[in-house]
Amino acid sequence: MIGDKNQNLSLLNGNGLNQLTYSYNFKFDSYGGRPIGLIATSYGGTPIGLWMPRDAFLKCYPSSMADPMTNSSLYNGMIHQFTRMVIYGVIWYQDESNSGRNNDKYVCTFTNLIQSWRQI
Repeated sequence: MIGDKNQNLSLLNGNGLNQLTYSYNFKFDSYGGRPIGLIATSYGGTPIGLWMPRDAFLKCYPSSMADPMTNSSLYNGMIHQFTRMVIYGVIWYQDESNSGRNNDKYVCTFTNLIQSWRQI
């Protein structure tokens, strides 16, 4: 990153990234001073199933719930394209998008999301 911390923060906020992303970047920037890239793949108000590969989703839900037009759509459009890159870390902030729907499955889906992303 170029410039001081305040300049970096304004650049990040201008690109739609938040304070959490800035803090994450600043931690890595202080290790060796090499430039790093930040990838923002975000879409507000979305349930976790949209961010999972279909196979990972099916480990938690029956195939009757796996609608190919909705489940995995954000994974296919925003995550899968980076599978040929080296990714050192991910910030996952979902807020309450899954509250009120399949709460009992969240541990399964979150665990499988992490495992599936680690394999790509």
